[in-house]
Amino acid sequence: MTNSTKFPDIKRTEIDPKAVKKFSSEADFVGLSLELLIETGSWLCVAGNLLPAVTEAWRADNSEKAEGEQGGDEVAKPSVAV
Repeated sequence: MTNSTKFPDIKRTEIDPKAVKKFSSEADFVGLSLELLIETGSWLCVAGNLLPAVTEAWRADNSEKAEGEQGGDEVAKPSVAV
């Protein structure tokens, strides 16, 4: 199966530190942050569409089996040292 959809043009948000230093109002910062949010969201949409169309998920009967397999009142240890 081939995909004939063209890759979208995602506008890169240029950040000039000199221009940022000259920002005089909150609106300037909000405008820049919205541009960055749009760019980030665009890349997230592309990444999300790279995932396979069919994904495996648990059904209700799978979760009940998993609950029965747990070993009582054991507390799960964090995977990262705190």
